[in-house]
Amino acid sequence: MKMISLFIITAAINLLAISPAEAQEHNLPVYSCDTCSAAKAITVAKQHSNPLECHWNNPPGTTPQPGDQYCETTYKLLAVANPLTRESWKFKVTTSSNNIYEKLITVEQINFLEQESELISSFFNIDHEFREAVTDAATTIMSNKKNNILSSSEDCSSHPASYFTSQGKQKIEDQMTAQITRELNGNSWFDHITEKTWTGGSFSLGKDNVSIGVQFDKDERPVFTHAIFGDPLDNILAFKVGYSGEYLYSSHKRLALSYELQKGASRIEGFILSQLDNSHVDMRGMEFSQCFIAFFEDLLASDVEEMISRSAGGFPVSPTIGWGGMGGGGGLCTTTVHTRAGNRQQTFIFPVSC
Repeated sequence: MKMISLFIITAAINLLAISPAEAQEHNLPVYSCDTCSAAKAITVAKQHSNPLECHWNNPPGTTPQPGDQYCETTYKLLAVANPLTRESWKFKVTTSSNNIYEKLITVEQINFLEQESELISSFFNIDHEFREAVTDAATTIMSNKKNNILSSSEDCSSHPASYFTSQGKQKIEDQMTAQITRELNGNSWFDHITEKTWTGGSFSLGKDNVSIGVQFDKDERPVFTHAIFGDPLDNILAFKVGYSGEYLYSSHKRLALSYELQKGASRIEGFILSQLDNSHVDMRGMEFSQCFIAFFEDLLASDVEEMISRSAGGFPVSPTIGWGGMGGGGGLCTTTVHTRAGNRQQTFIFPVSC
């Protein structure tokens, strides 16, 4: 398979350097839609029509009458491309109005310029290689086995909860990027861009005076990779991976990766992270390491607007560890925390050292 060398940058992706006149004539917006048929592509095209532009043409100082409003007819050129089926459609989307100033949209399929077709073909190749590499990449990170819950000397740097620290987040994402790089047959990737919540980026491709700008917000079949810490049944972080950047023929190629944590498919010490969004979170009966408990305490401190109340239980809940709750001899007790963030109230019950 022909590989395309892609370089990853940490700076913001710059738009192609073309003049405004050239941009109007040659910069084609392309909406990636990995579930699109020809009929669905028309629907997507209509969603991106120009707004209806109307204005009053009555003389200054007079009261507008119903017939004094004028709405312009405008159009835009765009394309919809399905990278999975390698189908693409170019449209002229016209916006006009009827006699009662309602918006009318007409869609006409037109032919691609030769350079546009070539650029879209390159996009299909890049997207295919990206999806294959991410799907094949499953990053395994060395981690100590679950330690004694009461251990105070536990090294948390290789614990999955370390992802929620800036240093740990960077380390884990660097390793995932390195694995994806290896799956791309060793292309030179030297850094990556990440965002707290990835909502889709853009990818620009250009040749001579023609360029296309690909948007990914219509895609419905994302790709995922995983960071595994020992036993994947207990410790695994799942991520949706996206990319943005630019590809210029006979010039530079730049790629930026972004990772979005999938809480419902991620577990730390057997605990599914999406459960943290529930109104009542009861973790009694589960054994957690000090790393997880510290992560949970930090999460409460950083993401909660108001701590309504906090109370600690006096009896240990884990007799296998020790029954020292009454006399200071160790064991695991519980803490109940009631919080408020906006209009949402939550209750957390979790284990702590007695």
